[in-house]
Amino acid sequence: MSPHNRDEALVRGLLLGRASAAERSEMEHRMAFEPEFAVLAAAIEDELINDYVRNRLSVDDRRAFESEYVTSEEQIRKVEFARALAHSFGPAKSISRGLRILATSTALAAVLAASVWFFHLRTVTIDLYPGVVRGMTGEPLVPLSALTRSVRARLHPERHPSGAVTAILRSVGSPVTLWSGRINIALGVAECFIPSRFLLEGQYIVRLDPDSPFPEIFVFRIKK
Repeated sequence: MSPHNRDEALVRGLLLGRASAAERSEMEHRMAFEPEFAVLAAAIEDELINDYVRNRLSVDDRRAFESEYVTSEEQIRKVEFARALAHSFGPAKSISRGLRILATSTALAAVLAASVWFFHLRTVTIDLYPGVVRGMTGEPLVPLSALTRSVRARLHPERHPSGAVTAILRSVGSPVTLWSGRINIALGVAECFIPSRFLLEGQYIVRLDPDSPFPEIFVFRIKK
């Protein structure tokens, strides 16, 4: 089976409720990281809807479509819209053209949504101030998903308005340095990108200028 045919079979299986947990996980990952796959999935979804409203599905596929796919208001609207197109455009060539328009619009929306989701999940941005514990006193925890690759920490130091300093990351209560790097402070703000692989659920500190007798400390909590 060619890669394209395999992808089509995977997407149709997902839409009809026949995908395994491993296949579902694979497709969710690819939807987030491969915009081309998101486009293909949207086109296959529209084709499946087209086949349904034109009674081209087998008995088993039709039952699966009605029980597994048409389960939300958004999906019901897609089916109703496709059915309206079928009535408006009539014969196969006209409805195919109409659904190609629908597929193109849906695919574009899927690409844009996947791109936004991709960048949102890959990097989480937080602002930290000395001595303020993010995640305490009602402030939300720093949420990380399985797809997050880095935390962009924007530090607002009080004693280091500019220049290059060393920053280190440690777990609260632990002397072990998990990450360190040289960062530049400009206009009172310093940015450091901390790989998420170093961050389990819990409380962490970032120390600026750790060799100084008075290092600045930034505290935050991670929620996964």
